[in-house]
Amino acid sequence: MGFDIFRNNSLIAHVAPTIVSYSDNTENLETGDYKYCVVPVYPFSCTFEDKCFEEYINNVGIKNYSSALQLYPNPAYNIVNIEGEAIANVKIYNNMGQRIKSYNNVNSVNVASYHAGIYFFNISTINGDVGVYKVIVSK
Repeated sequence: MGFDIFRNNSLIAHVAPTIVSYSDNTENLETGDYKYCVVPVYPFSCTFEDKCFEEYINNVGIKNYSSALQLYPNPAYNIVNIEGEAIANVKIYNNMGQRIKSYNNVNSVNVASYHAGIYFFNISTINGDVGVYKVIVSK
């Protein structure tokens, strides 16, 4: 169980289901477009259509993700607060990799209408930092 993270179809990490965030070190990458995918790993042997969320990054000479960014509460019931650096945008994906919402310049996200489950918050700051957070929505 957990999640496999791919960059340009190459596995770069396996993340346990208990991990709530992951950041990628992009310092040694050449500038260009990169495709990132997060694929759930299921504990049983069924075949699922491959789905993942994709993020294309131009100019990967961005700084590493800053650990100063915090999301709370997690699990969330109504609101997810984002605290730390100034947020440029937030893209939210469900556990099937479908983008369900995008926001610009926000410090909180209302998740009251979301179904209970796991969501991925892809957050970019105005400084160019990028991070992916796993947020559990409970009802």
